[in-house]
Amino acid sequence: MIFVDTWGFKAFIDRREAKHFQVKQFLENAWNQNDAVCTSDYVIDETITLISYKLDFEKLEKFLNSLDALYCQLA
Repeated sequence: MIFVDTWGFKAFIDRREAKHFQVKQFLENAWNQNDAVCTSDYVIDETITLISYKLDFEKLEKFLNSLDALYCQLA
């Protein structure tokens, strides 16, 4: 199981982040392999606030659309 925090989502979306390509590749590989990728509602809220403040609406829309790809298996 992989837990993604706010920085992970920001790095996934923001090409200016130093680790953008590594995080993007890592998360896309996890999703393609059906690995459990989890987060919390607090992280989602914080990420929406951060992206709204630091980036543009297009990036926010991309993040919201990517939430559909998240899968969390609870033990």
